[in-house]
Amino acid sequence: MSSLHHVALEIKPDDLEACLAFYALVGFEEVALPDDRLVDEARFLQGGPTQIHLVFADAPVIPPRAHPALLLDDYEGTLTRLRGERMIDFVSQNEMVIVDPDLLAGLAGGLS
Repeated sequence: MSSLHHVALEIKPDDLEACLAFYALVGFEEVALPDDRLVDEARFLQGGPTQIHLVFADAPVIPPRAHPALLLDDYEGTLTRLRGERMIDFVSQNEMVIVDPDLLAGLAGGLS
C-alpha cells in the first residue's frame, strides 16, 4: 500500500458549509462528485492525493475518539490561519490539536 485514498465522515447536511470552510483552512478543496446521483448524499474534498468524503446523515455516527490526522505541506501557514479562527487547542513542534466547538458539535450530532 502506498497511501490512503479517502476517508468518509458523516455530517449533518446543515453543517456542510462549516465543514467546507474548515477543510479549506487546512488545504482541501471541493471536487466534482463521480456521479450526479450523489449530490443529495455527499460532497468530496481533495487535498493532495487524499480525499475526504463528507456523507450526509441526519444523525451522524462518530466514534467518541475518532479524528482525522492530516499531514500539512505548510504547517506554519496553516497554524497561523487556524489561530486566526481560534481553532487551536494545543501546539507542539510538529503537532497541533484543532478544536472548533460548533463544528465538533455538528459532526458528533451535538456533543455540547
